[in-house]
Amino acid sequence: MDPRGERLAALERRIEVLEDEMEIRRLIASYGPAVDSNSREAAARMWTEEGLYDVDIGSWSGRAEISAMLADEFHQDCLVHGCAHLASVSVISLDGDSAVATGYLQLIVRSGDEFEIRRQTAQRWELVRTDEGWKIQKRIGRLIDGSREPRDMLESGLSS
Repeated sequence: MDPRGERLAALERRIEVLEDEMEIRRLIASYGPAVDSNSREAAARMWTEEGLYDVDIGSWSGRAEISAMLADEFHQDCLVHGCAHLASVSVISLDGDSAVATGYLQLIVRSGDEFEIRRQTAQRWELVRTDEGWKIQKRIGRLIDGSREPRDMLESGLSS
């Protein structure tokens, strides 16, 4: 391949990576507005059919279980008071049709005239490219409570 063709091919690869990262960032950023607007089905569709949501307070497998979890008392109580799920910008590591994004998620809930952080978690989003675009295959969330596991999750995101 001539140098011009090599540069063009390299540029195309770089653009593909940027597009993948933007789609993944958009997917993660969409989680909060979906769950905070009580759009449970839209939130559940962010996962693959068999996707897993594993957090320190429970684990749900598949879109139906994830949607049902969002309909449960804990989540609905947060919605009644007013809440916001805020995802940080994640560190993304791409590997072909799979990716890992590592960051934070905060749950802020209104309490009277104030807002309080109810949960601050380390997040590991394992994603796959599907015919419908990028989807969450597994999401792991661990409460930042001084224990080693959330620190290890965050550290692994630096080298993945």
